[in-house]
Amino acid sequence: NARTVRMLLDVVSYGFSGLICVLSLAGALNTISASIVMRRRDFGMLRSLGFEKRKIYHILILENLFHGLKAILIGVPIGLLIHFGIYLIQKEAVITSFTLPWNMLLLSVGSIIVITAAGIFCALGNLKKVNLIDSLKNDNIT
Repeated sequence: NARTVRMLLDVVSYGFSGLICVLSLAGALNTISASIVMRRRDFGMLRSLGFEKRKIYHILILENLFHGLKAILIGVPIGLLIHFGIYLIQKEAVITSFTLPWNMLLLSVGSIIVITAAGIFCALGNLKKVNLIDSLKNDNIT
């Protein structure tokens, strides 16, 4: 009976974690797509000033890399503090020693890298679909 309850809790917690990951990925990609759509005029202006498409792509890649790095630098210490807080609470009930969850840290950093890479490809894909100079002309008419 206890094994069944444990398995049920594992299924629910892993399912909930998976759902959060999928929703986070969708939210990040949606935010990046909306950012590209809103900044088409800015990219068109840069293009009209003589920027090559490759340079604009480099700007987007660096921007997304900085966002990923910022997520790692903020998220990992907060996650470690939460992990330590859970250890302090658990220490009262079970005698254990504190260990860093290296595999979970690597999984988190790897997930952020994958989400950042997906964001980069999404941004570049959205930008390739649009003729930036035409979007600048259309924006000035309206």
